[in-house]
Amino acid sequence: MDARNSKMLPQSDQIGVSFLFTELESADTFLDIADTTSMPESADRNRRHAFKAYMTVRDLLPLVVLQEEEEADIYHKLNLIRQRLIEAGYSVELG
Repeated sequence: MDARNSKMLPQSDQIGVSFLFTELESADTFLDIADTTSMPESADRNRRHAFKAYMTVRDLLPLVVLQEEEEADIYHKLNLIRQRLIEAGYSVELG
């Protein structure tokens, strides 16, 4: 592996970690909107978006190398979103 490729792997992992955190924040925001809207269609749509973000994180998580603190934080946030989705009637597994 050349020097350029050896630098790309950590950068790639950091981009992946950043993406996972962004998806978790998006899911949380979608659920907040769903909880506060007075329009049932909007609530359903935002919960679907949150579910999709949750599934994306869950599916991509094994592909990203995480630091210990990042891993703990991501799993904590993932579990909070999972709980909110379950309370909204979604069937979700940790994977």
